[in-house]
Amino acid sequence: MATFALPGRPGTTVAWAGVPGAEMSEARVVVQTTAGRPARMTGGSGDGQSAEIGELLPQRVFVTISDRDGNPVPGAAVRFRVTAGDGAPSQARSDSLGRASALWRLGMEHGAQDLLAFSPDFEGEVAFSATAIPRETFEGDAAIASETAPVTVTPNAFAIGGSHVCKLNAGRLACRGGNDRGQARAESNTTFVAVSSGASHSCALTSQGVGYCWGSNDAGQLGDGTRSDRSAPVAVRTELRF
Repeated sequence: MATFALPGRPGTTVAWAGVPGAEMSEARVVVQTTAGRPARMTGGSGDGQSAEIGELLPQRVFVTISDRDGNPVPGAAVRFRVTAGDGAPSQARSDSLGRASALWRLGMEHGAQDLLAFSPDFEGEVAFSATAIPRETFEGDAAIASETAPVTVTPNAFAIGGSHVCKLNAGRLACRGGNDRGQARAESNTTFVAVSSGASHSCALTSQGVGYCWGSNDAGQLGDGTRSDRSAPVAVRTELRF
């Protein structure tokens, strides 16, 4: 009986066996080897990017899964979790090159945000960081600087949006105009003391400083933890009082 060692990389190995001096005694043995169990995770690309708050980063984040000999492992489970900032977790499996990737949409707070890639099948993780940039707003052709700290706001009883207006009358809210995103319906029994409008959404405050918003929510601007439009005021999910 003879033994031979397989190479430390995936592929096809061919061996010949025969009896010395005997004719037609050779035998051909073909062995197909694959990568071993996943044992290591290394960072690929996508670290250190930046984008505006609430937007997808321009490039996917990548990790590579390999066995103990450094061979890429396909089909390994990888999970991605936001550890600083905001965002929903995602998961993927490594491809034939051992790479797994995910799209990363930044949260709505500007500054540093972090993402962690890990696997439920073996120890090892890779951390990514990104910078969320405040959205630039304009008044005419001039850019308005973004505020990085709370500012004093004068309560308004009348607000003009992109295609709708809202008014408070003795604390009761009434809106008119375009209603394609629910921004002009705003039916509520809540009493408000101030109202403000964006392009297609509005927000109002109660006397206790509780914020309510309605209308367009494609970027999470209503603050209710979803991206669903609202045709009635919903409370902003926060312990803060405004």
